[in-house]
Amino acid sequence: MDEGQNVGTLVDLYLKEIEEHVLAHIDKGRVGGSCFAAVMLLFAGIDGLGRLLHRDDRIASKCPGPRFKWALHYLGLLTPVTGICYGG
Repeated sequence: MDEGQNVGTLVDLYLKEIEEHVLAHIDKGRVGGSCFAAVMLLFAGIDGLGRLLHRDDRIASKCPGPRFKWALHYLGLLTPVTGICYGG
């Protein structure tokens, strides 16, 4: 299995977990009654995808803003991202 297949497998597993443990609770649980809680869970899911897949460990572990933007770009929801934070 090459790196592309590994990434695809990771994304598939991650999205399955997000669907089961996040989206299901938003759709059918009490979380769905709170727009704020629902949005926060969705943002956390997108940020987690960025942390899982970003190649630069400094961004993956310390820079939630750029990591989140990178994940949005990965999902096709944002144009390419410039500017990188390496802050602690």
